[in-house]
Amino acid sequence: AAGAAGAGAGAGAGAGASEEVGYGMGELLVEVVVLLLKGFLVSVDLLLLAVQPVMQKLGDLRRSWGVRNILHLKKEEKKKKKVVVIGASFAGLEASRHLSKHAEVTIIEERSFFEYTPGVLRCFVDPQHFYSLACSLHLPPCQIVTGHVTDVQAKQVVVEFDHGGEKQVREIPFDYCLLAMGSSYNGAIRPRREEKTMSCRAMTWMHENSKLQQAPSALVVGAGLVGVELAAEIIAVYPSKRVTLVYGTQDVCKELPPPARAYIRTWLKERGVIIKSDRRVSDFRGDECVLDDGQTLQAPLIYRCLGSYPRSDPLQEEFEDKLDSRGAIRVNSFLQVIGCSNVYAAGDVTVHAQHTEEKTGYTAEQNAKLAASNIVRDIEGKELLSYPDGLFGEGQATPTIFCVSLSKYDGVVIFNSLILTGKIAAVFKWLIEWTKVASMRGRPVGKLFWQVADVASIFLSNYIFRPKKDSKSLA
Repeated sequence: AAGAAGAGAGAGAGAGASEEVGYGMGELLVEVVVLLLKGFLVSVDLLLLAVQPVMQKLGDLRRSWGVRNILHLKKEEKKKKKVVVIGASFAGLEASRHLSKHAEVTIIEERSFFEYTPGVLRCFVDPQHFYSLACSLHLPPCQIVTGHVTDVQAKQVVVEFDHGGEKQVREIPFDYCLLAMGSSYNGAIRPRREEKTMSCRAMTWMHENSKLQQAPSALVVGAGLVGVELAAEIIAVYPSKRVTLVYGTQDVCKELPPPARAYIRTWLKERGVIIKSDRRVSDFRGDECVLDDGQTLQAPLIYRCLGSYPRSDPLQEEFEDKLDSRGAIRVNSFLQVIGCSNVYAAGDVTVHAQHTEEKTGYTAEQNAKLAASNIVRDIEGKELLSYPDGLFGEGQATPTIFCVSLSKYDGVVIFNSLILTGKIAAVFKWLIEWTKVASMRGRPVGKLFWQVADVASIFLSNYIFRPKKDSKSLA
């Protein structure tokens, strides 16, 4: 009873619209820096758009001057391999960009839009933020099929889709397949299957924000990256709400180094978040959760931030023996599904045979680059590259990169041994988010930024801020 009162006390406080306190000098500085950066990036984008037609014309002229055998070219085009990419998030879109230059690519995705998942927790307190995180899917010359994959077989995928309100089934053959279905998460954090359009997804965020506005308190279960970010977003915008964070480990964000964890823990405590560490939840009962010692915590809103799980339902038949206990598909060092030379996988749906790494948007894209490269190399009869050596150099490890928001104006950014906290981290996270979404929208400045950033990250990781070697095997 005491526990229920503890988490549920303060009824009536915090209900209503945003209560975020006014700007201090630090917050104002972040706003000014972001405004200046945005103005600079938009200016560069307009410049690149202006010169783009000229560059394309020069490219066409250069190609027309080359001595080419037209008959041989047509023969090559007829031999283009068919590649099916399942999933259109970080891994799927990154792979498709590379593959579209060498193969006939079909992308299969349940939704008609891309959503920048690392930024969605702010949508709980600011639903309009969704529009800065999302864009329609458009990646020529790839063909995009909107539908639900029900089965992946050795040479084809089975897709279910709506046609005039009627469900139909289509079989799409392939020479190569890339599994990039990602993962699922409890609640609204990842789109549900019925959220096929941006308008449907926007309505979800409006609904989630309405529930949060009306609730006097909130209980966040789990203190990984998602749990602490969500608690931080809520307490920053609704400081009078009672926010409780309960988790079964001794500290928050076990993925992060101790200085980063200490910063996050202090930030939450200073703003009044009630922290209950080393307390496991044994049961959920409506607006209550029961801890392993029998104590009951009560709140009108309970967010279960207990981790994601691979979206591997279409693999349950053909690839059942290649899934681990969590449902992740096992891949070898070339990112091929074990025992399947023409099926590759990247991102959250995978478990590597010889290498472990945190599942983030960055690592999903690195997986996709190598998988796409190996598909092209296999088409051309070349030796395949292993992960991560094929990307970062022999003996090098994947860079460890984390960006944790602690409201709009604070955060933690980690690049291997480098740790940035406070306002500068908030600006870095904004820059990463804005440019990545710009890239997904096809804006030249976004594409250019990430071409430079990818090269820079490899150089910094290999020579300046070196990562820890990871020798743990999952085989």
